[in-house]
Amino acid sequence: MKGVVIGPGIRRETHIIQRTQLSIATTFGTFIRSGPKWVWLGDDRILLVVKKGGEQVKERPILFSGPMVRAIREGRKTQTRRIVKPQPQFEFHRVPFVRAHDIGESPQTINCPYGQPRDWLWVKETWRTTDSLDHVKPSNIRPGAQIEYKAGGHNVNGFQGHPLTGMGKWRPSIFMSKWMSRVILEIVSVRVERLKDISGSDCCAEGCKGGNGSIPGYAFSATPREHYRHVWESINGVGSWATNPYVWVIEFKEVKP
Repeated sequence: MKGVVIGPGIRRETHIIQRTQLSIATTFGTFIRSGPKWVWLGDDRILLVVKKGGEQVKERPILFSGPMVRAIREGRKTQTRRIVKPQPQFEFHRVPFVRAHDIGESPQTINCPYGQPRDWLWVKETWRTTDSLDHVKPSNIRPGAQIEYKAGGHNVNGFQGHPLTGMGKWRPSIFMSKWMSRVILEIVSVRVERLKDISGSDCCAEGCKGGNGSIPGYAFSATPREHYRHVWESINGVGSWATNPYVWVIEFKEVKP
């Protein structure tokens, strides 16, 4: 068992156990058992997370594209920016649970919908299962089914590095169930800033280091900022960079056994 101090008065203890060691019957996935949080890791292992003082880990889903999932798993991406909705009519100041001031008004508080430091995010990505289940709604697919990820990899033990056969249609990330997720992120920090305030180092933390070939059809060696602008507009639409919206800046680290 390993203990890690993650904040004043809070200690996170984690260890891996085999699913067959559980003394209660349960489906795969995340569930609460007498306070601790148990998380199925996809290959018969379960991660146990306990926070002292009775504090439980809060989890929320978050969508990532295939290239961004690969960047996360390779350690090249540790930040993400998401548009604040609705856009505020006042200036932001501090975080987490960003406190903002409107001219002539009392302080207001806006909660980040993705959570605060020490909360967890489970990643949704494009996926598919066997073609025999193509007619089944994602929510009705039972845990334990074969899952292949478009970003690469699958959940079948003993066959990593080998392609699966008999796989069906690709399904959008929005329809991924929690038990299918293979990537769990722990939020390290949250802040708000204008999109164009991103620094070169933060562009790299977004997985955009630039260089030759980083922007298709671009004949020059792109800077990290140019690379990130291209990625941003490929996701949010042409012209979305110019609007310079307020964004949530979420820094994270991948939770690994």
